[in-house]
Amino acid sequence: MGGQTVTNTGTSVIQGDLGVGPGIAITGFPPGIVLPPGTIHAGDAVALQAQSDITVAYNDLAGRPRDFDLTGQDLGGRTLTPGVYYFSSSAQLTGTLTLDFQGNSDALFVFQVGSTLTTASNSSVVMINGGGEDLEGCEVYWQIGSSATLGTTTSFVGNIVALTSISLNNGANIVSGRALARNGAVTLDTNSITAPDCMPDVSAGIISGLIFNDLNGNGSRDSNELGLQGETVYVDINGNGVQESGETRVTDATGSYTFAGLVPGTYTVRQLLPVGAVNTTPSPVIVDLTSGESETVNFGDFFLISIGGTKFQDANGNGVREGTELGLQGWTIFLDTNGNDVADIGERSTTTDVQGNFSFANVGPGTIRVREVRRLGWVQMTNNPATFIATSGVNVTGRDFGNALAASLISPSKLSLIGRNMTPGVLDQQARFVENLYFNLLGRAPDLEGLRRYARLLQAGFTQSQVRAAFMADYRL
Repeated sequence: MGGQTVTNTGTSVIQGDLGVGPGIAITGFPPGIVLPPGTIHAGDAVALQAQSDITVAYNDLAGRPRDFDLTGQDLGGRTLTPGVYYFSSSAQLTGTLTLDFQGNSDALFVFQVGSTLTTASNSSVVMINGGGEDLEGCEVYWQIGSSATLGTTTSFVGNIVALTSISLNNGANIVSGRALARNGAVTLDTNSITAPDCMPDVSAGIISGLIFNDLNGNGSRDSNELGLQGETVYVDINGNGVQESGETRVTDATGSYTFAGLVPGTYTVRQLLPVGAVNTTPSPVIVDLTSGESETVNFGDFFLISIGGTKFQDANGNGVREGTELGLQGWTIFLDTNGNDVADIGERSTTTDVQGNFSFANVGPGTIRVREVRRLGWVQMTNNPATFIATSGVNVTGRDFGNALAASLISPSKLSLIGRNMTPGVLDQQARFVENLYFNLLGRAPDLEGLRRYARLLQAGFTQSQVRAAFMADYRL
């Protein structure tokens, strides 16, 4: 890679890519040869990006802490171990330099040269002790402050990253490495340069899993929860954010799916949800896949349900709806998510229709409590509908509420009182007084027994002050 030009004389052979940038001049190819799959890039976007990467690499190498200072010493005849070697000005190689990897083929050698690197004719760099693995020049770097010149028939190893230029004299070869010049020229003369294969060995990975019907919506697959066939999973394999052919799988009869043959990388896995369903498990899921790794990603689905019931006037106060008892319109029914029996902001609510019916759509998952907003003058005669855990896809009906007018529940015909005949207006006043005690002091509507108990005291002749005192004593207020 040259900064301004690459020139060649003779039949140089490049095993790798050849490029120049920002300059565009490449001469001597042919007779020089770039072996496939290597390609030539003259001032194009690929070359410019490569030159940018070279600058980053140069600065990184130059900034590394030095381990050894070899200023003024010839590299020839030395055996060096991994580390960062520093020359304040020029560096010279006459003879053979041996790089001992000490059994670690991934060990790093960095040579920081302040100005020039020059090798004498017939000099060489050799690598030994790779721990049983083939050694290449991937981990050997020569950061050159100006220019590098390889003498005739030099056999060199490593990646030369020079600020200015690089020259290979006749017959000099880089047997495993690269020649990368930032600003100047790369000059060749019947040379061979073989770029090492520095990509790590990788094996294909797998992402697989299943989609199941999460009946209880708890986010875990229980023994009775079956896989869902025909559901779609999407993995953005090429990372472009667009769903494309080959990036989806449809679950089989067991609810399973598999993406095989994936290269190491980061993948986003998501389920494409069917209408009316929500995920009870995380989606999307980010998977960092390493070489040869298998990752499992499961998805739980909950199919939303509806809940319905009726609000009716329990005229005879027996807690059961009978044929003549009509529905009550305009009453508020709510889903009590926090369990406090109060319709709070954010809790779903609806209003009964002309027949007293109500319904909630798209409910679940989780624990469901259906409650009514109580009114002054009315007492709930039915028990609250049972709290239940929603079951995926199973709609619920019959969550009914029956209410009776409070005054009708304390009438003389329903209470055994001591020789008092009460008019309906007096009964209504007594019922409202007792209701107000409950609402003002306890913050809730009275239950039937409480309503009757304190109404009886009024009907027996106790004053409202006396009944209030009895109420506060009973509830320790």
